Amino acid sequence: MEAASLSVSICTARALYGQKSFTFSNYSLSIGLGPGEFIRSQTFNVGGFDWSIRYYPNGANHGYREYISVFLELMTPGAQVRANFSLRILAGHTQPSETCLINQEDSRVYTYGWEKFIGKTARESSAELMVLNSITIDCDIFVLTERPLVSGTHHVSPAARTPSSESFYNDFARLLESQEGADITFLVKGEAFPAHQVVLIARSPVFAGTASG
Repeated sequence: MEAASLSVSICTARALYGQKSFTFSNYSLSIGLGPGEFIRSQTFNVGGFDWSIRYYPNGANHGYREYISVFLELMTPGAQVRANFSLRILAGHTQPSETCLINQEDSRVYTYGWEKFIGKTARESSAELMVLNSITIDCDIFVLTERPLVSGTHHVSPAARTPSSESFYNDFARLLESQEGADITFLVKGEAFPAHQVVLIARSPVFAGTASG
């Protein structure tokens, strides 16, 4: 009788990561804008798509005039992209990452973010704003560049020997050195660094929260 085997499918996906910080100067002047009026950051590129940040000093509309509203905007016309992003403001005030499918037609504007990003009380009590008269917004974006694909199916015998601890460490070191199976790429000053998302999630709670959404 033929021994039973376990069928294992390996799925891979590629992602690109980018981080941008924008400082909006003359904060005291920006609070004179009305609800629904915004300041747009410079356009930046992550994953082959153009993005910008919309900053509403007095809310996205009259219903949110007691808040700062912040949104990520996809600037590439007609683009379709899957992205995970987070926004930070005022020395660590962070909104949870939002995972979304962003579609943009030529005649429409697509923005994703939070109307109630931070209230006026927290804003006006910030020593940083009072001293520097500026506000800085950080944005982290993960762009999934392709859908997960099944790269192969393997049959593993249940009697296969379990690797020893020493073998595990050697195999893990080889994996990191060879970059085999890397599924995310960090762009740092124009240079690409492949990495393994599962390793980063295991080693970094901050990355885990951003990547999982």
